[in-house]
Amino acid sequence: MKPRLASLVALAALATSAAVTAAPLGKVTTTNVPEAGLSLALPSAWRRVDAKTAGKIAKESLAKENPQLAGILAELDRPGTGLVFFAFDPAGAKQFATNVNIIVSKIPNGVTLAQLVAASKSELSGIPGRVGEVTSVPTTLPGGSAARSVVDVALANKGKKVIARVTQFAFIRPGRSVVVSFTTRRSGYAHYVATFNAAARSIRFS
Repeated sequence: MKPRLASLVALAALATSAAVTAAPLGKVTTTNVPEAGLSLALPSAWRRVDAKTAGKIAKESLAKENPQLAGILAELDRPGTGLVFFAFDPAGAKQFATNVNIIVSKIPNGVTLAQLVAASKSELSGIPGRVGEVTSVPTTLPGGSAARSVVDVALANKGKKVIARVTQFAFIRPGRSVVVSFTTRRSGYAHYVATFNAAARSIRFS
């Protein structure tokens, strides 16, 4: 049975005008996410948003500009699936909020990493607005093995078209998948890729 993942790419376009005092460059803060059973280190300047609030914003605002993503957003309400963490970089957030979100989903027992890689590629390939091909490969991180996927998606954001690049790490845990997704504009990916990779390598499961 192929595991179903919750991609929630629409959250990539979450924008906010929240102000924040910049932290020193390179400073990170480790955050515990008990709902996902993990901790990860993110730049200290990034703002955390209550998961329910982030999901509500996605369903109420992003769907208006991106009705083709309604099916993905509906995953927020599917039993056994949930957005449990959301944080974003306030720098440039008025235009596009570079972010990380964590989704926990029920999956059958016995799912293998190879099946998770295949499922990730299949589901991400079906996202409306996908640009180009999806890459999905197995990778080994200090926190465990994961399916690493990258997909570009065209989105409407405040009346403008943007190409979002999502870098996703899907982990298998007993009876569930934990999917950690980092999203930014494709044009800004080079600026953030080191931050994303460092955050992924900081993930530890309890």
